[in-house]
Amino acid sequence: MIQIFKNPTQLFWSFLWLLLPCSSNALHCKYSPIVNLDDNGAVTLPADFLILDVNTGCCPTGNSYDIQTFASSSFQPNATFTCAELGQQVVTIRLTDCTGTQSYCQTNLIIQDNSFICEFGCGNCCLPAVKAKPLTVALSENNSLLLHAAWFDDGSSSDCAPGDVNISFSPDIADTLRTLTCNELGPTVIQIWATDAAGNQAFAEIFVITQLFNSDCIGTGDCLPSPIVVIGLVVEVATDGIVCLNAQDFNIASHASACSGATSYSLAFSEDPNDVQVCFTCDEIGIQAIPIYVLDNLGGVNFVETIVIVEDVMETCDSPSNLIPPNDNICNAIAIEHIINNNCSSYYFNIGATAQTNEVAPPTGTCATPNTWCDSAIPEKTVWFKFVAQDSQNITISATGIDTQLALWEADSCDSLANGNGVLIAANDDSPILPGGGSQITAYCLAGGKTYFLQMDGYENDEGFFEISVSTEASSCINTATNNTIAKFDFSLYPNPASHLVNINIPNIEAVKSGKIILTDISGKALLEWSVEQRYPASVLNIEGINSGVYFMQLLSNGAISTPQKLVILRRY
Repeated sequence: MIQIFKNPTQLFWSFLWLLLPCSSNALHCKYSPIVNLDDNGAVTLPADFLILDVNTGCCPTGNSYDIQTFASSSFQPNATFTCAELGQQVVTIRLTDCTGTQSYCQTNLIIQDNSFICEFGCGNCCLPAVKAKPLTVALSENNSLLLHAAWFDDGSSSDCAPGDVNISFSPDIADTLRTLTCNELGPTVIQIWATDAAGNQAFAEIFVITQLFNSDCIGTGDCLPSPIVVIGLVVEVATDGIVCLNAQDFNIASHASACSGATSYSLAFSEDPNDVQVCFTCDEIGIQAIPIYVLDNLGGVNFVETIVIVEDVMETCDSPSNLIPPNDNICNAIAIEHIINNNCSSYYFNIGATAQTNEVAPPTGTCATPNTWCDSAIPEKTVWFKFVAQDSQNITISATGIDTQLALWEADSCDSLANGNGVLIAANDDSPILPGGGSQITAYCLAGGKTYFLQMDGYENDEGFFEISVSTEASSCINTATNNTIAKFDFSLYPNPASHLVNINIPNIEAVKSGKIILTDISGKALLEWSVEQRYPASVLNIEGINSGVYFMQLLSNGAISTPQKLVILRRY
C-alpha cells in the first residue's frame, strides 16, 4: 500500500497569515495537452480546459478559473495562442473558490500547426479544433491492447459544421481502432484526426506509452484487465502542504478483460482494493512515479506505472518567520460559515498564539467532565472562530491533528465575551472517539441569527496545524423568534444523574415565575414541561416514565429560552 503522509504538525509552512482553505482544495492540471491551430492560425482556450479535476471541498459551487500565460502579467478567463506560440507553452491556472481563497497549478501546453496555416494560410478552408491528450497503457490478453481513437480526444470540436466531430487515427473516419503489441513497447507517436459533418479535417500528433508488466511477450499472455490512464497528472500542494489523489483520478478508459468474462473492475494503488488514496507533501515536490492497478471482479490484476508532477507554485512549503495566527484575538475571530454550511472540514494553525488580556476559558475539571478543560482554566494557545447559526440548528464540531480543547460561546459581540458576558454552550478537552487528544463538542438548538464564538486551545501549550470538522442537522427544537436574545438563566439540577425525581435550583426564580421548565431529548423534542410558578418555591420535578438516557432541561420565560443544561437519567432497579 502506498502511504506518503507526514505529521501535520511538521508540514505546512507559508501563507499562514491567510485563512487556510479546505484541505483538499488543490488543483489537478492536465499534463501536456495538445491543440492544433485553427484556420485563422490561432486557438483560444478557456482556463478550465487545462483542469483535469479539482476537489473544492467546502465549495462545491461558486468557483471560477482563469489563466496566465508565460508572456502575460495578468490572469484572464481564457488565453489565445497564435503562430508566435508554437511548441511548448507554460501556463498557470488559478482557482478562486466560494470563500475567495485561491489555488494554483502550472502545466505545459503543446501548440501544433499540422495544417501549415502559419506558412501557407488557409484560404477558404475551415478546420476543426483538434484537442488531444497522451495516455499510458499496459498490454493485457494475448500480449496486446486494442486502442480506440476516442480515448485520446480531449474535447475536439468544429465551428464549420453542426454536430460532433468524428475521431480517428487517420483521414479515414473508419480507422478508429489500433492494436498495440510487444513491438510497440515504450512511447509511440500517433495521429488523432477530427472530421466534422462537412468533411473538414485536421489532426494533432500525440503519444502513447505502452508498458509490459503482467505479460511476458514470450507466451500467449493472460486474460487481464486493461489499465488505460493519465500520464503526468499535475497537482499543486494546498496551503496545508498536502495534496491527495484518488486512484480513479487517473482513469481514462480502463476496463475488465473481455476474454476472462469479468464484468466490472476497480482502480487502486496496489493489489489491495482499499488502497485508493495517495497523498503527497512538501517532501515530494517534483516527479513521482506511482503504479495504478486495475482489479476485476474475477481476481484478475494488471497495472501500469505513471507519473505525478507535484508542484509548489505559490511556495507554500517555504517557512516564513515569526508565525502569528491571524485569529489569536477574540475580535479577530475567523468566520467559518463556509465550513458550517457545507458540513465539511478545513485546516488552521495556532503556532505562535499567546494568551490575551481577558481571554475567557471554561472551568477546570477532569478530562472526562463535560463542559470543562482539564489542564487549567487559563487559555495558552487559543485561536478563535465565529459563525452565525441557522434557526433550530444542532452542530457537532471536532478538532484533531494536535492535542486540542474546544469551547463554544454565545455572546452579543467579541467585547461582550471578553468582558465575561458570554454564555458557555459546550466545551470538551479529550474526546474518547478521536485520536491524539482530539476534542469534540455538540450543541443543540442554536438560535438562528445569533453569533457563536468557537475557541480552540492547545492542551498544555501544544501548537501546530489542526483540522476543524463540522456536521450539522436541523432539529425540532423549541426555539424563539430569530431576533430574540437567549436569556442567561442561572439554574442547576441535582441529583445528576437522576432516577425518578430531579431538583431544579433557580436563584433568580422571581424573574421567571411566569415561565416554564422544559425537558427535551437530544434532538430538541419536548418531552415534559412544568410551570415555574406551580413549582415555586421548591421545584421538584417528577421524571417518572422517562427512559434512561441523556436529556436537556431549559427555562422558557418572556419569549426567551435558556441555554440547555444536560440531565442524565439513570434508572436504578
